[in-house]
Amino acid sequence: MKLCLSIIFFIINNFTVGQNIKVSISNQNDSLVTIYTIKGDKQIILDTIRVINNQIDYNVTSEYNSNIFRLILGQTTIARLMNEPPQYLDFIYNGEEVEIETNFYSPFVSATVIKSKENMVWFEFLRKEKQYQKQVKELVMQINYFQKNDDAYYTSAKQAYIINKYNNLQKERNKLITSIEKDYPNLYLGQLIKIKQEPFLDGNLPEQERKEILKKHYFDNVNFTDESLLNSSVYTDKVFSYFMLYAQKGLLKEKQEEEFKKAIEVILDKTSKSHNVSAFIVDYLMRGFERLGLDNLQAYISENYMVPNGCSDDKNTLKRRLAFQQLRMGNRVPNFNLKDTEGGDVDLFQTESNYKLVLYWETTCPMCKELLPHLRDWYCNKDIDLEVFAISIDEDKSAWQNYVVKSDYPWINLNENKKWEGKVATAYNLYATPTMFLLDNENRILAKPISFSDFLEAVSIL
Repeated sequence: MKLCLSIIFFIINNFTVGQNIKVSISNQNDSLVTIYTIKGDKQIILDTIRVINNQIDYNVTSEYNSNIFRLILGQTTIARLMNEPPQYLDFIYNGEEVEIETNFYSPFVSATVIKSKENMVWFEFLRKEKQYQKQVKELVMQINYFQKNDDAYYTSAKQAYIINKYNNLQKERNKLITSIEKDYPNLYLGQLIKIKQEPFLDGNLPEQERKEILKKHYFDNVNFTDESLLNSSVYTDKVFSYFMLYAQKGLLKEKQEEEFKKAIEVILDKTSKSHNVSAFIVDYLMRGFERLGLDNLQAYISENYMVPNGCSDDKNTLKRRLAFQQLRMGNRVPNFNLKDTEGGDVDLFQTESNYKLVLYWETTCPMCKELLPHLRDWYCNKDIDLEVFAISIDEDKSAWQNYVVKSDYPWINLNENKKWEGKVATAYNLYATPTMFLLDNENRILAKPISFSDFLEAVSIL
């Protein structure tokens, strides 16, 4: 087989030169690969790159130090037939030159790090971790079984051997994590691995007692004020695993929700020291509960722990956030008719376009001011038929008009000057700005992007 050199990385909106990154992938069939940055459970697209002459060489801009990147290689033939996920490879970028060789059919297993000490240690740890988790799972199953059943196969000596092996594996893993953290205290690698430390669970203890110790000390080594870890999945992976400790088979929905509330209390208490981390985790939980139909848990978080994204309507946040979830993908949004900057009537449903973006914003909203210039640059260079309906909720129409003209926003600019009480804001259950709805030509929801990166990811597949 020929060795097909494929890629990594990108230059985004500037020419700040970072370090070189290369990935060589044997058996790579697709001529296009995609680069993402990881934000919890989200993949945020950075670039789609065509492989030319079997080699792509990119420089990473300095703003992307301390990140986990994901290289999407494409689907295998079987994956296409079975509608399964594509092949991918995750790795650390932390400002150093990176070179990796791998195979399309087994990206992680076959990966060899040629350059990047950080990734060499990281990949070695992940391989050991995979083996450790498999061994521990098998041992725990055996321990739980013989603690509850009188089976002649498990003699006292055999039980002692299994328990000793389980305890030693835990100690060896924790020793490895501590040594890596000590050897690389200032590297992203050390932060990523430290969070994986877990409390020691003596195999001699009953299952329920071990579980209670794990619940109590699960987050002892997690620093929820480290915002660089938002550029990975370690926080959300940790939170998900903690929730699974409270999942019990056979419980009625109401009883299970009460158990999950206990997990919520612990998690959001631990994350409360950092506003950004807390908002990140709250958003992750709210989206997860929406997918699972656990409205009561959404309400519980909204009433007790809500951290607004952007600028919010504090009075109506709970009511509207819950109602906002009912505007689901595939639903047709309510129509509206508003005045533009020239005083003309604009009807959403009567405006023809293959795609539409309905954007709610306000001139005093900091996140709106950050979002709109990026959206303007994209709009002026777009290659798809998409129209933007930017609806301001500013009460001062004159100030809004001046701001729009000064900013040179080229799309359809509208205003409903009644803040959160306008007809459109109420119909769409608006509770924060900016809020976006990406629609098809029948005005049905394709996506509800939270950020500009989310928007780019959504339109990339149109």
